[in-house]
Amino acid sequence: MTMSSYPFFLVYPCGYSRDGALVHHLMKRDPRMLLIDTRMSPRSHWSEWNQSSLHTRYSKRYRWAGAFLGNRNYATGGPITLADPAVGIAGLLQYLQEGHLLILLCGCYDFTLCHVSLIVSLLQQARPTVLAVLPEDVRYIAALTTHHCSQPEQEEHRA
Repeated sequence: MTMSSYPFFLVYPCGYSRDGALVHHLMKRDPRMLLIDTRMSPRSHWSEWNQSSLHTRYSKRYRWAGAFLGNRNYATGGPITLADPAVGIAGLLQYLQEGHLLILLCGCYDFTLCHVSLIVSLLQQARPTVLAVLPEDVRYIAALTTHHCSQPEQEEHRA
């Protein structure tokens, strides 16, 4: 079963300060996965999370979207204000329609306080079939997908 035949689209909001290893695991696990960098400024004190390092590691699967989905007030502590949400959300929806899974990357530790939570909300308003898989839910979803995909193989062995 291809991803496009599922009734939902998967996005994985991840903050590398807490979930860095998970980001790398998800990118390694599925070649359809895109890493969407939503940071207004794609730099970090940790060099592996700088734009150049991510582009080197993931090539065309890394997409910087901070010009549209970045939080204009990230440095001031003001209210979350996305740079150009209409263009950014349209781009994410296009990737999902093409069959990609998306990691929505930021550096934040807490999803509930991060601008990525607003991005997810806007995505779900535009397309209610968008399912946000939080890092703590990844094991559960992986188990469902593995079970579903392995079922035909088990049936073949019985025949």
